[in-house]
Amino acid sequence: MMNPKWTLLRSALIIVVCLFSFIFLTPGTAEALGLFTPFGGRVIATLPCTCGASTLITVGLPRPGTFLITPASRVYKNYRPIPGRWVLGIAGGFAPCMMAVFIPIPPFVTCAPTGGGGLVIRMGTS
Repeated sequence: MMNPKWTLLRSALIIVVCLFSFIFLTPGTAEALGLFTPFGGRVIATLPCTCGASTLITVGLPRPGTFLITPASRVYKNYRPIPGRWVLGIAGGFAPCMMAVFIPIPPFVTCAPTGGGGLVIRMGTS
């Protein structure tokens, strides 16, 4: 049989831990927890990835980020995200931008990841 003092102390400790968890570990803002990230804004820069048929784009405000357009991405409207156009879309996961790299000794060309971004699922341009 436990001492009543220890039982009371253990109950108080459990209550304190629960209150601490509730107060400090809950998010301060409402956020959607999902697999996809919405993005949108003006295209600032584009970079063709030379070791694949993909393009890395940098999107400005209001929902900025760096994203990778692949042949599997569904692109609507004008189909060309060039700098200055507005885009709106959904991205999920991460994919690297593979670029051809020349190595002088011994001389050969290989592919290496040079940056990357969210993998575009759907995107519309204007």
